[in-house]
Amino acid sequence: MQVPEASWERVIDVSQFSNGGHPIDWNTVVPNLERLGYTRVLIRATYGPAYEDPQFIHNWSQLKSLGFSKGAYHVALPGISGNVDANAQNQAGFFLSVIDREGGVQGDDWPILDVERVNGLTKDQLAYWATHWMASINAAVKNPKNPAIFYSYRAFIQERLALYGMLAQHPLWLAYYPGGTALPSHAPPDVGAWTQYFGWQYTDGLTIPGIYGPVDGSVFAVTPTPLDKAEAEVALLKAKIANAEKALR
Repeated sequence: MQVPEASWERVIDVSQFSNGGHPIDWNTVVPNLERLGYTRVLIRATYGPAYEDPQFIHNWSQLKSLGFSKGAYHVALPGISGNVDANAQNQAGFFLSVIDREGGVQGDDWPILDVERVNGLTKDQLAYWATHWMASINAAVKNPKNPAIFYSYRAFIQERLALYGMLAQHPLWLAYYPGGTALPSHAPPDVGAWTQYFGWQYTDGLTIPGIYGPVDGSVFAVTPTPLDKAEAEVALLKAKIANAEKALR
């Protein structure tokens, strides 16, 4: 994978648990971020089929009013209620419905899927669930310059997901902590079928004036890898999952 470059975008991410659980005053924090060289905030929006982060609207609306670049992420709680397709599509729809109340995903906003739970799915099912969620987002947002981003950590990707080639068509935001809070001068190891990442979350210990407690820090390449089509591989996996579900009935 790549060695981070000094010119890349430096980013933090936040959720309801940031700042001791209290709302962040972005009017105070954004000037501090700009002074320190951070250019974007990624915000937890939703979790699973129905949970909205109680700080999301506050974070999103304040950053939007300040003109500060942002992104939103959905923490997946995969499942097979109905079928894998429907479950992924329903969670994608819920994620978009929350953001739509504030004008939707626009401009250079980044939509992100955070996958760190199996929730009873096989490796094949989970890979397909994630791919279908991101395909649903891309179809709804229609912004090829900023396709949906896949986030997870290295051990989970290596141990819990199958058919990496299909997922590797999507930009990767990799969580991998080598230690310390300084921007690493070396590359993270390759993971799955990815040989490069779009973003690397390299620390969970940043100190940002105006935010109580540590926050996660990442570095992102200037633009995501273009999303190539993998229709044949998707069709193959879908057929494989359908056959497995049929055998369980």
